[in-house]
This record gives sequence, C-alpha cells and structure tokens, in this order.
Amino acid sequence: EKAVIDFAKCLELDFAFNKANLGLGNVYFAKQDYPKAISYYKKVLESDPKNEKTPTNMGMAYLKMGEHELALQAFDLAIKNGVKGPQVFFNKGVCYLKTGDKRSAIGCFTSSYAEDSKYIKSILERAKCYASLEKYNEALQDLNLYIRSNPNDPEAYY
Repeated sequence: EKAVIDFAKCLELDFAFNKANLGLGNVYFAKQDYPKAISYYKKVLESDPKNEKTPTNMGMAYLKMGEHELALQAFDLAIKNGVKGPQVFFNKGVCYLKTGDKRSAIGCFTSSYAEDSKYIKSILERAKCYASLEKYNEALQDLNLYIRSNPNDPEAYY
C-alpha cells in the first residue's frame, strides 16, 4: 500500500511519469489486480510506444487473466520494440498452447531456445507439443535433450 501511495504522489507531480506508472502497474500485478495493472501499463505505452519492457508485463497480466489473444498482441509488441531473451517467446508459446495452436507454440518454443539454449524448459514444452501432434521422433529428440540437462525432473518422463 505504501508503494501505491508513493507512486501516486509521483503522478500528482507529473502524470506522464513513466516510472511511476510502470511501478504502479507492477504493484497491482503483484497484488494480482491485473486489470488495474494493465491500465497503468497502457499509460506508459501512450507516452512511450516503443517501450521495451512494458508490453511484456502487460502480456503477462493478460495471460494471467486468460486473455490469450490480447497477451499475444502484447508479446508481439514487446518483440517489435526490441525485447531480447527467451522468456517473451516462451510466454508467447504458452499463449498459443492455451488457444490450441500447437504449431505456432512450437515455433515460439524454438525461438525461445534459440535465444538462450540454457532456457531448456522451452524444449520440454516443444516436446509435449510434438507428442500431441503425433510427431514422435521430434518429441523423443527434444525429450532426450531435456533429460540430458535435467535427468531428475519427473516431468520429462510424462
């Protein structure tokens, strides 16, 4: 609550103060008030449409709300704005899984792993997609790769 008050004071001084809007969005996200978080993330993007981090945060809020199409749009904006790293592609893959588009999910998990080969959970999720599409050879390749990195993870033996 103190953080909300402090950020609100910053906004009284300068309504377009992006750090305060972003901070408020993050506080409301942490409180699981995703609609309110999104409203603050949108304010950041209104004044800084090329912001890199905010679309990712907004995408996660939409994902938590089950708004997968809006989450995909937010993750696409994050990528367009230059976000690097495996997480944005992984989260986009999760959205595609939630919409039932396993082929697009595979592409996202592949991109996630290409961004950082240590982000190995992308391979496990891709293996699950392959298996559900009856692409068993690809699934086995991915599972073997995952198991080499995580031999004690029971999820790899599903």
